[in-house]
Amino acid sequence: MRAIKSRCDAILKGMSRDFNKAYGRTGRVGIPPESLIKALLLRARFAIPSERRLCEACSFNILYRWFIDWPIEQPMWTPEAFSMNRDRFERHDLVNKFFQRVVSEGITDGLIGDDRFSVDGTLIRSLAGHKSIKPIKHDENDDDDRNGWSSFKGQKRSNTTHRSVVDPEARLMSKGGAAHLSHALHVMTDARTGLCVCVSVNTADGRCERRNALMMLDRVRGI
Repeated sequence: MRAIKSRCDAILKGMSRDFNKAYGRTGRVGIPPESLIKALLLRARFAIPSERRLCEACSFNILYRWFIDWPIEQPMWTPEAFSMNRDRFERHDLVNKFFQRVVSEGITDGLIGDDRFSVDGTLIRSLAGHKSIKPIKHDENDDDDRNGWSSFKGQKRSNTTHRSVVDPEARLMSKGGAAHLSHALHVMTDARTGLCVCVSVNTADGRCERRNALMMLDRVRGI
C-alpha cells in the first residue's frame, strides 16, 4: 500500500491543473478530489461492494484513512459525496486522465509491452426491465398505456424496431440464454503481465468486441 500510495500521490500532484479547472476558487471548502479518487481506488483494490460500505469502512479503518489522507479526528463523508461529484468527474474526464497516467507510467517502467494485448468482453445488465421496451415507431394517438404495448407475448422484438424508454442506450443482447437489455464492457490487458491498459463501455451488438478492440488500440497508441 505504501508503494501504491506514493505512485498515486505523484500522479495526482501532476493533475493539479485539471483539478483547478474542475473546481472553483470560491464557495465553501469541499472534499479534495484526490481523496475521492484514492477512495475509489481503495474500493477496487479491496473489492468493496458499494460506496456506502466504502464510507463505513473508512470511518473506522486507520489504513484506509491514511491512504486517502483523511484526518482521524474528522468525521467521514457520506456516500452522497460521490454522487455529487460524479458529473463533475465525468465532465472533466478526471478519472480517465488518472487512469491514463497510470498506464503511461506502466509503459515507461517496462511493465506494459507494445506487442501483445488481449481483449475480453462481457455484458452489463441494464436496470431497465422488459416492460420498458416499446416500438420505435408507435401510434402517436396511443395513450401510452404500458400494460398495452408491454404485452409482447407472440411479438418479435429486435434492436432495430424496439427501444427501452427507461434506458434508450441499452440493447437486447445475449451471451447464451435469454436476451436482456445490456451494455457492452470491454477490457484490454497486456498479455504478458495481465495489467489492464484500457476499458470501454458502449453499445452492445454483435460486432462490439472487434470494434472496441480497434478503438482501444488507438487509445493506447496515444498514451
